[in-house]
Amino acid sequence: MKPDDQQPTIAAEPTAEQIRLVEALDRYVVALERGEAEPIEQYAALQIDLDADQRRELVDCLEGVVVIHEAVESARRDPPDESDSVGHDPVVDPFEGEPRQIGDYRLVREIGRGGMGLVYEAEELSLRRRVALKMLPFAAVLDQRQITRFRNEAQAAAGLHHSNIVPVFAIGQERGVHYYAMQYIEGRSLAQAIAELRRDDSPRASTDATTETAPAISTTPREPSPTPVATLSVSPSVLGETNRTTSFFRAAARLGEVAADALAHAHGLGVVHRDVKPSNLLIDERGEVWVADFGLARMQTDLGVTATGDVVGTLRYMSPEQARGRADQIDGRTDVYALGATLYELLTLRHAHPGEDRRRLLDRLERVDPIPPRKHNPAIPADLENIVLRAMEKDRDARYASAGELRDDLRRFLDGKPTIARPPTLWERGVKWANRRRQAVAVAAAVMALVTAISVVSGVMVNTARHRAEAALAESEVQRQHAERSLDRALSVLDRFGSQLSDQLAATPGAEPVRDAALRDALASYQEFLDQSSGDPVLAASVAKTRVHAAAVAERLGRGDKASRLYTQAIEDFEALHAEAPDQVEHTRWLARSLNNHGLLLHDRDEATAALAELDRAVALQREVVKRTPGEAEALSDLAATLTDRAGLAGVPSSAARRDLDGATELLRRALKLAPEGALPTRRLAVAQNALASLLRTSDPKRAAAASDQAIELLTGLVDADPENDAYRDDLAIVHSNRGALAASGAHWDEAAESYGAAARELRRLAERAPRVPRRRSELAVALASRGFVLAQAEAGKASDAAFAEAEGVLRGLIAAYPKVEKYQTSLAALLNNRGVALRDSERLDEAAVAFARSTRLEERRLRSNRTDDVTLLDVHYANHAQVLGRLGRYEEAAEVESKREALLARRQQPHVTGTDGRALPGGQP
Repeated sequence: MKPDDQQPTIAAEPTAEQIRLVEALDRYVVALERGEAEPIEQYAALQIDLDADQRRELVDCLEGVVVIHEAVESARRDPPDESDSVGHDPVVDPFEGEPRQIGDYRLVREIGRGGMGLVYEAEELSLRRRVALKMLPFAAVLDQRQITRFRNEAQAAAGLHHSNIVPVFAIGQERGVHYYAMQYIEGRSLAQAIAELRRDDSPRASTDATTETAPAISTTPREPSPTPVATLSVSPSVLGETNRTTSFFRAAARLGEVAADALAHAHGLGVVHRDVKPSNLLIDERGEVWVADFGLARMQTDLGVTATGDVVGTLRYMSPEQARGRADQIDGRTDVYALGATLYELLTLRHAHPGEDRRRLLDRLERVDPIPPRKHNPAIPADLENIVLRAMEKDRDARYASAGELRDDLRRFLDGKPTIARPPTLWERGVKWANRRRQAVAVAAAVMALVTAISVVSGVMVNTARHRAEAALAESEVQRQHAERSLDRALSVLDRFGSQLSDQLAATPGAEPVRDAALRDALASYQEFLDQSSGDPVLAASVAKTRVHAAAVAERLGRGDKASRLYTQAIEDFEALHAEAPDQVEHTRWLARSLNNHGLLLHDRDEATAALAELDRAVALQREVVKRTPGEAEALSDLAATLTDRAGLAGVPSSAARRDLDGATELLRRALKLAPEGALPTRRLAVAQNALASLLRTSDPKRAAAASDQAIELLTGLVDADPENDAYRDDLAIVHSNRGALAASGAHWDEAAESYGAAARELRRLAERAPRVPRRRSELAVALASRGFVLAQAEAGKASDAAFAEAEGVLRGLIAAYPKVEKYQTSLAALLNNRGVALRDSERLDEAAVAFARSTRLEERRLRSNRTDDVTLLDVHYANHAQVLGRLGRYEEAAEVESKREALLARRQQPHVTGTDGRALPGGQP
């Protein structure tokens, strides 16, 4: 189904008939468990509140319930040996008398309980073969979502054809019982192998290392595969001897490689296992590994079955995002984490996250890194430890990008080659970017599904809240206000969806169509609400607020005219509300915000006079709010933010801008006295101080430095208090860079180098935390190039070379990953030019000539491939190259370069471009 064709799915209230049917089922189940159940037909006939069709439906359901109930009771009377239940014939047949049957399958015995079903050894009568039959437990037949999950599992598993995934033979339903049949493999689970190792290694075993329940699926040897099979030497003798030998570690790595290959196959078909653990990895009699029990499997495009907040899976092996119930964040990397945790346990004989208390386990998964495996077992090879720890990174972006990458790294370990699971060089990170780029289409598709889902849900929320608000008009004022607050919350959800998602996608090359689609959906939802609600006096304030939200989305879409109209309408709405109820401070506050936002939009559209007028009005209104709300930190902070915005409109230093920034600083200090822990006023104060530093950079460099240092101190405090907040680190990196530029403008080269180094450290952390956001790496390259330039001026040649080299590596990685993004090519050419300038100024003329030659070749190639008429940067590169060649006495080469330059400019009919020092600004420098 296309996103546009999807319809909202709303859980309807159960009908009275459905409730009566469920109650009848429930009463029979209770009687069955007490041993008091009467014959099914007799019981159904007594249900006089059900019609004939419902009684027939009740009989069908109860027949299935009885079959499963009796099978469970038989298993209780003669339970399987959990430590040795895979593929062994039962000592005693648990069924006496006539065997129970489901369709074409005769149940033999229970052999396991999977993530969401019971598993039986069974005989397929028509083919006379043993199978493993998985059935949904009778308690689940009343839960439609569990039935849907079970069907998804069967369909997902049936679609997988891999030599190391347990195959599905058939899917069916009989008398209300949902089931599917799988191949039956002889062997044991990895959980049992680990349990044996723990027993043999008991002096070193973890005190909390508990043996898992027997595997969910038992199996028999398969027929020879017509295609090559991934062989695995993981025989019981190898895994059972000791966990401190080379052969053991190689067997463990091979097991992980094969399992990762099987998972990679599943992920390639859009199926995520979600319950990888030792008991779901089976080792057959030939020592081959099978991935079993896709009991929690989910198609990556299926976002409707598991809601955010549901936690499904085995907690100890869950990734942090899965443990949080973040269904929207679950992808192949979730299985990578679980396989890493499984390998950790195999290598160390300890759980990566020990303990049995659920709350503490959740906390450990979220906050505590596992102890490095070599601390438990020093014999583990360092490369194998690195692989396991990388697979178990809490930040999913820091893990292997796919199960295939994990498989390949384990293969490198087995082949004695260097693994990528080590502190990587920046060049290696760039190569990884290129390798991951294949996933862009899948990511975009997932985002589109998310866009559609959230748009639908948000629309339903808004419409529901709107109806409640209208209904509340007839009730009390308190109820009306409560309904309005509910509507505001619903609109806030849609606003966060539109703005936050677009901000994330804006930083991803190639995601522009997805971002625009997300914003268009959000804007359409706002517009639908406006069309339905405009003119309704009950919803006047909500309509005005919605116009502001919609304007912000239109602005992000580049639809400036529509955004301006929406802001203008919102301003008119709030002016009317303000005039009607001047004592309502909230209306005044929103009017000021609307004016501020509109003013900034007008400034971006080069309507400077109109922009300043809007901000002047906003300031006046916010001063009014401050007077009417003494002691409110929010009012002071909002006024300060608008003053800071107004100071930035001028573009050049002025006394008015200085007054605004000084005023903003004073207001924010007052706000912080009222709310000392307030992060927003602290951040706004840092922004104001950074703006003041920029304003005073030329006229009062000493005061500018003090303001910049205060901004750094404030933001450092925010980062220390909330180290996971990337926005604070982003701000801190910007302020450090600006501090470096300020120092460089005064020729304080060492100080500038220190500031650019601090900026690079923050940006490097951000890039490592979000490797799929290329903006971080681009900004890192700018900071490194700037550091390289000022270090050259400080005559720190080696350090300068290192900074430029790292910057070049970052940009080459981006170009490899995003070859069609022109700005990265431009930045690399500019960086090489600036490197040449630094070398020239250091009298390293031969090296400078090489750098300029490289920069000109890159820029020539870019111009040819992109067919642009902008030759400004190439003109600078030619001029610098010709100059340094002349200084080297290589006059013929200099003349040839100058000739190219003249021909270029004549063809483009552009004047010569001259600079103060020959640097090309896009490369990044002070």
